[in-house]
Amino acid sequence: MRPDYCKKILAVLKKHGKPVSYKKLLNEVKGKKFDFISFSAAVQELERCGQIVSTKGRIALPKKQKTRLCRLVRVNRTFGFAKDQETEAEYFIPGKFLMGAMPGDLVSVEVSPGSGNSDDGRVVEILEENFSRFTGNIVVEYGYLKVVPDSLSKFPMALENAGDIPLKEGDKVLAEVVFRGKNHSSHICRVVSVFGSSLKASVCALSVLELNGVTPLFPDEVIAEAKAVSHSGSVYPEVKDRTDLR
Repeated sequence: MRPDYCKKILAVLKKHGKPVSYKKLLNEVKGKKFDFISFSAAVQELERCGQIVSTKGRIALPKKQKTRLCRLVRVNRTFGFAKDQETEAEYFIPGKFLMGAMPGDLVSVEVSPGSGNSDDGRVVEILEENFSRFTGNIVVEYGYLKVVPDSLSKFPMALENAGDIPLKEGDKVLAEVVFRGKNHSSHICRVVSVFGSSLKASVCALSVLELNGVTPLFPDEVIAEAKAVSHSGSVYPEVKDRTDLR
């Protein structure tokens, strides 16, 4: 899809300020070397992302709603939740309205009444990106190695360095986002570390430690001090006065 068609479509709708027919939109966007397939794909993408709305064959920009400053707190395959920075209310956001936002991102959310007790939201702008590293499993999709995050959306993400390091399907890896798309499946990542087979519990535990900045290795001075205490024999006389939690 050509990005310039998205810009042209939005410009036409903004100029009219009211719904226009698909045929009128098509005629006004047309130009030299017009590509109908790319135009149609742009319309579908803009509608999918909530940047335009289609009602009874007429297309328009969505009506502006009040926006709130929020922090995205949870994301999974089909939806997410954003917490209002002022009121701490949480808004349910369908996946198609997340704009590829990730946990921790500061976002501007358009709020509207929901079907339940809480309001629904739609991300209209990502103000601050606050997410990069995550753990996941390597999969093969259409002959290409990709990574599926352990949390977040379950869509395989493309890897920019898949051919630079030895990887195979089922590997548990630490990856980081290097390019943000308009949805989670469009993000591009790179592998930072390879832990081994995701089928091993020890490998999964190691990946969690690494993601949270915890190292399972003790510094040399700590090991030396532990050995010194162990060899001194001063601990054993105190055992009888302590609760045994071993």
